[in-house]
Amino acid sequence: MDSCANGNTFHKNATIYELANGDLLAGWFAGGVGEGNRDQNVYGSRLPADSTEWEDAECWADVEGRAVGCPVLFHGPDDKLWVTAPVMYGNWLTSSKVFFKRSPDEGETWKDLELLHEKTGMYLKNKPLVLEDENRWILPAYDAIDEKPYFYLIPGDYAERPADFPQLVGGDQITHYEAGDTWVTPG
Repeated sequence: MDSCANGNTFHKNATIYELANGDLLAGWFAGGVGEGNRDQNVYGSRLPADSTEWEDAECWADVEGRAVGCPVLFHGPDDKLWVTAPVMYGNWLTSSKVFFKRSPDEGETWKDLELLHEKTGMYLKNKPLVLEDENRWILPAYDAIDEKPYFYLIPGDYAERPADFPQLVGGDQITHYEAGDTWVTPG
């Protein structure tokens, strides 16, 4: 795998995901000389199941004049491959909003960026937890402004984006999930 020979010397926050056919996809963000630079983009590469060589890296998310970082790969509730990433509207994650792209063909091609939620300062670092018996997904998030955990609740029967997608809960010290709809805080 090359090093994204576009002059990128800074690489960080890798995500890796195994596809049903055994291929591995890896994603990361890279930029010029350091984190938060406006030339920072999300890149990805594939290791085919029958190979020992990674394919050349491709740019998965490039937003002109804005840093894009911290990708997370997973299959979404619509059975498409998703990559999420914060896009920074200022100089750091406190200015970011989480976007996602979906691939209908296991990462061969990607649809346009879509905004996950309007809340500023959010980013993701983990894959979702699937609650199959409740037909929901919990996508853990972190608020860089409040420095508190949040979760996006995504309906498992997601086909096209519903108007209330996704529900955002959290902000205080969340301790556990109660039977589908409520979060309980200490005390």
